[in-house]
Amino acid sequence: MRRLLKAVLKTGSGTAGLLVFGIVATKIMALVLGPAGIGILSLLRQIRQMALTLGTISGSTALVQGIASRHGSNRDAYIQTVFCIFLISGIFSCLGIVFYAAEIATLVLDRDDAEAVSLIRWLALPVFLNVLLVFFSGLLNGYRAIGRLAIVGVVGAFFLALIAYPAAKSVENGDLLAFVWMMTGSVAAALFAAIYFLWRGGWLVIKLKNTVHGLKLTAAQHFFSVAGTMLIANIAMTGALLAARAMITHKLGLSSAGIFDVAWTLSMMYVTIITQSFGAYYLPTLSGVSDSSERLHLIGRVFRLALLLVTPVVVAVVVLKPLVINLLYSPDFMPSLETIRWMLIGDYFKVMGWVLAFTILAFTDMRTFFWSEVMFAVFLLVGAYVSVMQWGIVEGVGTTFTALYAVYFLFTLIYCKIRHGFMLSRSMMWNFLVGLALVLVASFYNWDVVDVNYFTSVAWIAAACLVSWLSLGCSEKKAIIFMLHKLNIRKKPYV
Repeated sequence: MRRLLKAVLKTGSGTAGLLVFGIVATKIMALVLGPAGIGILSLLRQIRQMALTLGTISGSTALVQGIASRHGSNRDAYIQTVFCIFLISGIFSCLGIVFYAAEIATLVLDRDDAEAVSLIRWLALPVFLNVLLVFFSGLLNGYRAIGRLAIVGVVGAFFLALIAYPAAKSVENGDLLAFVWMMTGSVAAALFAAIYFLWRGGWLVIKLKNTVHGLKLTAAQHFFSVAGTMLIANIAMTGALLAARAMITHKLGLSSAGIFDVAWTLSMMYVTIITQSFGAYYLPTLSGVSDSSERLHLIGRVFRLALLLVTPVVVAVVVLKPLVINLLYSPDFMPSLETIRWMLIGDYFKVMGWVLAFTILAFTDMRTFFWSEVMFAVFLLVGAYVSVMQWGIVEGVGTTFTALYAVYFLFTLIYCKIRHGFMLSRSMMWNFLVGLALVLVASFYNWDVVDVNYFTSVAWIAAACLVSWLSLGCSEKKAIIFMLHKLNIRKKPYV
C-alpha cells in the first residue's frame, strides 16, 4: 500500500500541476474569446485527438504493457519496433489531414472557406509532434519513471498557459491559426522534456542506425494484437464524441459547442487526477503480475484507495460546481451546469469501473475491450443524436453519460468476478454504496443551485471526508498520520 501511495502522490502531484496550468490557459481563453471561441478550440482539439488516435494506432497502452512484460534484448527490440510503427502511422495520419482538410472543415466546423481549410491542414504539425510525445512518454511510463513522466506533463501545460493570452488575442483579431501555434508550442516543450529525461536516464534505446535492423515481426504482432483492437474501439469512442460536438455545432451553434465542452472538460479534468495517478503505476504493475492471489490483492488495494479518494472529490465538485465554472471560465458558461450535474454522478461510476476495467487491458483480453468500448460509443452517439437533433438540448448527453457508466461499472464488476475471481468484500461494497448515496444526495440537494452556499458546502465536503476516513483501518490511519508527520518534518528548516 505504501508503494502505491507513493506512486499516486508522485503522479497525482504532477497531474495537479498540469491541471493548474491548464486551468490558467482555459480561463484566459474563456475570458477573451467567450463560448464561441471555446467551441472552435474544442472542435480543433477533437480533430487532433482523432488524428492522434490514428497516428499512434491507439498504441500507448500496448507500448507500456509490452515494456512492462519484457526484459533485456526483447524489450529493446519491442521498443524499436513500436517506434517504427509510430513513425509510419504518424506520417500517414498527418497526410490524411492535409489531403482531406476541406472535407473535415465542412463536416466538423460547418465551413468550407480557405481559412478553415488552412486551419485544418496546419493541425498536422501538432499531431505529428503529439505522436512522438505519446511514444516517448510511454517509454517513461514503461520504465516506471513516474515522477519524470509527471514533470513532462507539467512542462507542456506550463508553456500552454504561458502562450495562452497572446494566442487568444491573435484569435480575437481574426487569426485562427494562433490556436494551432499554441498547441504546437505546448507539445514541443513536453516532447523536449521527455527526450531529455530518457537521455539522462539511459533509456533512449532508439538509434537511427539500429531502428530498421531492430524491427522484429513477433514484437509487431504483439503490438498490433493489442493496439489494433484498441484502435478500432478508440476510433469509435473518439468519433462518437467528435460527431456529438459536430451535431451540437450544426444544430445549436458554436456557443452551444463551447458550453458542452465546459461540461465535458470539467467532468474529465478532476477525474484525470485520480485515474492518471493510479494508471501510471497500476497498468505496468498489473501487467507484470502472474500470481493470481497477488493479482487479486493488487486489484483490491487500488479499488479501495480509489474509492476513498473519489467520494470526497466528487462531492466537492458537486457542491462547488457554480464556483468552479466562474473560476475556470466565466458567468457566460453557467448554462453548462444543466449537463454537468448529470455527468458528475456518472464520474463516480466511471472511476470505479475504470479500476476494474484495467484488468482487461493488463491481460490483453482485447475482444472484451473492443465490444465494451464500441457499444459504449454507439449508445453515447445515439443519446447525443436524440438529445441534440431531436430535442434540441445538450443535457441529454449528460444523462446518457451517467446511465452508460453505471452499466459499465456493473459490467466490469461481473467481468472481474468471472475472469479473475475478484469480488468486493462486504466492507468495500458497503463503502461503495455509502459513497454513492452521499454523491446522489449531495447532487439532488444542489441540483439547481447557481450560487454556492459555503457553509453547507463545507458540511458536505467534511461529511464525505469523514466517510472516507472512517473506512480506513487503524493501521492505515496510523500509516497516513506517520507519512504526513514525516513530510512535515522534511519541510522544517534545519537549525
